[in-house]
Amino acid sequence: MFSQLQTIFATLIDASKLLRNLGTARERRRVVLALLTAYFVLKNIINRGNRALQILNDYTNDDLDDLTPQKARALTELLHVVIEQQLFDLEQLNHLLQNASILDLLCPNLRATIARQIGWKDQALLGIAAAMYFYHAGFFISTVSVDSISKVIEHQFDLIRPMFPHVRDTGRINLRASRQLLGELRKTMESLRSATSKAVPQEDFLILSRKAEAFACHASLQKLGRVFPSKLYEVKNG
Repeated sequence: MFSQLQTIFATLIDASKLLRNLGTARERRRVVLALLTAYFVLKNIINRGNRALQILNDYTNDDLDDLTPQKARALTELLHVVIEQQLFDLEQLNHLLQNASILDLLCPNLRATIARQIGWKDQALLGIAAAMYFYHAGFFISTVSVDSISKVIEHQFDLIRPMFPHVRDTGRINLRASRQLLGELRKTMESLRSATSKAVPQEDFLILSRKAEAFACHASLQKLGRVFPSKLYEVKNG
């Protein structure tokens, strides 16, 4: 998943070079706001990815067998929060990349290009998000019994592992490659921020950054839909 995000955001960086060609300052600000919101969503995804990687590193299958009921329940609650947060971030990112028509002002083919990069396979971005969604829709921590908690944790780990590169033949997470990938993705993320900062005056950039961070951390999909609608005329007239 994270290698896929690297490809997607590299595409956004290339497209952001066209920001100065937009006709009006208002259009540039709207596109910069969308790109900065994607930047902050990715920042959240990376931070939560590091947290998930640490949990995977701290617990092995052998460790799970030795957990007390209290520690097992604490772990499943922690994993539930990680999955819930990543699902929220992935849904936000999907809206920004696929539904936000404002990106069409930047490049008419941008959303179509990203759609091909996202994909629906099990290891792809939306495949992982879909698995998390079905888990989240039908899971209630309060109903987990002591006898079933180990199976729940295994299922939660199965949802998190596909985000990271694996060691061939063993299926285990490649921790070194995962950390390196997250570090490279953070550099890519900062490159996008740098590119957008050159498209508007500094004062505007700071205001847009604050708005984008608030959207990324708190906005529902409905709120994002109002700010970044799927029809371009709604952006122009809204």
